[in-house]
Amino acid sequence: SRREMAFSSHHVGARFVGPDSAALGDGASSVHISDEAVLAPAECAALRLEARLAMAKGLSSQFTYTDVAPIREVHVADLPLARRMLRRKLARLLLPLVAGRFALPPGSLRVRDAVVL
Repeated sequence: SRREMAFSSHHVGARFVGPDSAALGDGASSVHISDEAVLAPAECAALRLEARLAMAKGLSSQFTYTDVAPIREVHVADLPLARRMLRRKLARLLLPLVAGRFALPPGSLRVRDAVVL
C-alpha cells in the first residue's frame, strides 16, 4: 500500500482560482506543498542536466514574468529522458498525490504542459 504524503496548505483566495474551481472544490483556492521531496536529488540533477544540454542546442523558449527577470525554459516534450522519468513519476506518485488533494480519481487528471526552468 502507498504511504500517504503530508502536505501543508496555504489559502490564496478565490480570485486566483481558474475555470476549474467547481471541479476542484475547496482545495482550488489553496497552494499545496508536500512536506517532503517528490523528486530525489539525483532525479532533479538529471532533469537539470538534460534541460541544460537541450537549451545549449537551442531548444529553449523565452519566457518572462517581468522585463527585468527573464527565465529560460525547455519543454519536457523536448527532453526524452525527462519525459520517460516524469511519466513514471506521474503515474506512480504525482497524479495520485494531486488527486488526493482534490478528492478526484487520479485517472481523471492530465498534464497539459511541463517545463524545466
